[in-house]
Amino acid sequence: MSDNSLQNLGYKQELKRELGFWGVVLFGIAMMFPLAPVVVFGEVSSVSHGHMALAYLIAVIPMSFTAFSYGQMAGAFPIAGSAYSYTQRAINPHLGFFAGWAILLDYALFPILNYIVIGFFTTMLFGMPDWAFWVVVPVAVALVTIVNLLGIKSLSRINNLLVAFMFVAVIYFIIASFTNLTVTTGAGLSSIAFFNGSEFSFSLLLNEVDGIEDEEIQYENLDGRLTGKKALLVDDVPINRIIVISMLESTGIAIDEAGDGTEALKLFMEQPENTYDIIYMDVQLPEMNGYDAAQAIRKLDRADAKVVPIIALTANAFKEDIDKAIASGMNAHLAKPLDLEKTMNVTRKFLGI
Repeated sequence: MSDNSLQNLGYKQELKRELGFWGVVLFGIAMMFPLAPVVVFGEVSSVSHGHMALAYLIAVIPMSFTAFSYGQMAGAFPIAGSAYSYTQRAINPHLGFFAGWAILLDYALFPILNYIVIGFFTTMLFGMPDWAFWVVVPVAVALVTIVNLLGIKSLSRINNLLVAFMFVAVIYFIIASFTNLTVTTGAGLSSIAFFNGSEFSFSLLLNEVDGIEDEEIQYENLDGRLTGKKALLVDDVPINRIIVISMLESTGIAIDEAGDGTEALKLFMEQPENTYDIIYMDVQLPEMNGYDAAQAIRKLDRADAKVVPIIALTANAFKEDIDKAIASGMNAHLAKPLDLEKTMNVTRKFLGI
């Protein structure tokens, strides 16, 4: 196409451009959601057997082709950065029609999912009753609507603040991860996240790591079946404890909470024997880490300390981390973020339900 101007494509410039180059760039960064790897770190690391960096590196390849193709199409048809326009102009108007409706559904369904997630986590974080979900969601919708009605410039300013917050969170995540590696575990920088010869295979998504006690068991509903049982949940992050409790609350199990290994050990020692039927132990803890806490419990001079199931909760999914958990006296390993089915399976298995 020799002339790809708006006039030649049947359009004219009617909208006023409000955002500059960096405003558009920051909007694009926000859409890519830099915090995504932080949110799914535990799950991806577990599924890929510690090859999270390699998984993202491979994912960059098809995404690069997509970015390149969008750049080419934007140059050929500078009318809208949408799949609808590109499909309609480059392939077929009828296919463009279907592509447009598919994108419209995405624009409708994706925000709905976001509002559901906002309602779910807000009610969990602040310990709200179930009915509060139906209050939080409309309030979130109203706030977003108001921000949009204020205009694109106001929305851009808020977007810039959110992007800045996400970058701060990413930097904090990197520093915290490095600190845990060097201080808590004594490890250092390594290329093992890109390639670990002892773990890598092309069927990583199909195989389980050998030697750990989290094999798939047919999932069964445990609603009310753990009434009379008691668990000790050890995690220094309150939201993590809230998530685990919300997973298990329907089972009827009673749960005591501890914020670090020292507190967990003290709580266990203060209770009569056989008080706890299972312990969920985070590994990265202040004061005393999960490995040491598990070893200290096992060394106590009481019968229940030798047999109570201790389940490791950690984002560390390397085989050596799992082996270290088992060697410290733990019975099984669950990767964060916790999967409901695996959590229930492991709980059922060690409680003999």
